Amino acid sequence: MGSEIIAERTKRLLESQSWLMADAPVALSFMTAIATYPDEAVTADQLLRLVEQRMTEASGGQKGKSLTQGDRPMAQGKKILVADDEQELVSAITTRLAASGYEVLTARDGAQALELAIREKPDLILLDVLMPIMDGYACLRQLNAKLGRGKIPVMVLTSRDYMKDLFALEGVEDYVIKPFDGDELLERIERILKRGAKSP
Repeated sequence: MGSEIIAERTKRLLESQSWLMADAPVALSFMTAIATYPDEAVTADQLLRLVEQRMTEASGGQKGKSLTQGDRPMAQGKKILVADDEQELVSAITTRLAASGYEVLTARDGAQALELAIREKPDLILLDVLMPIMDGYACLRQLNAKLGRGKIPVMVLTSRDYMKDLFALEGVEDYVIKPFDGDELLERIERILKRGAKSP
């Protein structure tokens, strides 16, 4: 593979998933995967899977161990719904959450997110604002109307900070501005889940 192709693929992936690279083992495995990236694999999702495979091999078959600083107790048995139409970002978040021990569901639009939330009753929803078919705000309002306000904790992930107060009125647990740090995201998720665990 030519160096120009490697550079371009690296640039595209880092633009959308630079927060993953804050973890040194991830960065090392990423560069290893880039060096052996097959020509027929052309998507960021395929590259992430290759990275995970390399890291699994390096950690003696313990999937995901290199992605985190160890298992997170709050992750055990917890289900998180990630609703966002940016597929590369969804892949990055899913990889990080799954490696931490969470079960992950994904939705590409607000309507699908609403359907999954009602059917699967996740422990937390990571909700984008601008999505096709139904936006995140409409999804949240319908979810509250059907299940009750705050029944499922919601963390909003968006690049738009001006809607924070509006979402706060709907009872969201957190409002995170993109781009964000991966470790900080995991910590904020854990705080929300701990609060939920203490609730009667």
